Amino acid sequence: MTRPGPIVTERDLDLLRSLADYRWLTSQQLQRLHFPSAPTTLRRLRRLEAAGVLLRRRSDEFSNQFLSLTRMGMTKLTGNLPAEGRLARGRLAHLPGNHFLKHFVEVNDFRIALELSARGRPDVSVLGVLADTDRSAAGPAQQPRGELTDVVAFEGQEGERLSHTPDLAFALRRGERQALFLVEIDRGSEVVGDPRRGVGRFVRFYLRALVIGAFSALGARLGGPAGFRGFRVLVVTASRSRLEAIRARWGSMPTASEVAKRFIWLSTRDALRGNSPLEHEWMSLDPRDSSRYSCGAAP
Repeated sequence: MTRPGPIVTERDLDLLRSLADYRWLTSQQLQRLHFPSAPTTLRRLRRLEAAGVLLRRRSDEFSNQFLSLTRMGMTKLTGNLPAEGRLARGRLAHLPGNHFLKHFVEVNDFRIALELSARGRPDVSVLGVLADTDRSAAGPAQQPRGELTDVVAFEGQEGERLSHTPDLAFALRRGERQALFLVEIDRGSEVVGDPRRGVGRFVRFYLRALVIGAFSALGARLGGPAGFRGFRVLVVTASRSRLEAIRARWGSMPTASEVAKRFIWLSTRDALRGNSPLEHEWMSLDPRDSSRYSCGAAP
């Protein structure tokens, strides 16, 4: 039996901050962020669980355990319980469904790769990160709203309006410049060619969003008073053949602003795995564009 003990190390507090920020993390993901080995990770997690500051849960679909912060853990971090109106990242005693969980793990894998990449780039700083699960309370009697959801309207298409929530948003600063990135994790389960759903829907949304200057509210949330001059979209997809199918179908589609296609960048999950998101070379949606783009060079 593991005896509870006080949280005394700065690494323990960093671990709790990660759980507060990411909501759920696997033991392997926590190891990547904070520990040198799996046995060290497991020993410390058992100690912190016994102290009542985190929960461990298992899923039939994953070999790793899932960890989340308890209310006691949040109190340990802040000195009091979260105040109403602050950003609400739900604390769930039970894991969500497997479909959502798989997607959630992949989004967090990208976030972790970004965080680790930034640690090795003193010239680039991450200003902030928001996930699609983040909510802010609008008022005592109102439902929390998504931080990342935006709506675009199309001209000449019977008033068509599309609402969409990116999987992730993050902002980078390099010197005096800063840039906003929106992330889509495409697991390959949605259709490519249908303009009303799946990949076609979010590509159409972003092409319009780039033209009309959507997501301007994220300037105050992630970029401060300076805000951002537009944004880039990073699409991480399941395979090279799927990536080429997206470029062929939607990169060749005429749009009001052809240059907007060059602000939607694509890569495959396998190509990105093990590589730094800041250094990785992305290709644009435009099939005529042979350039390669880098997040770390963008700001």
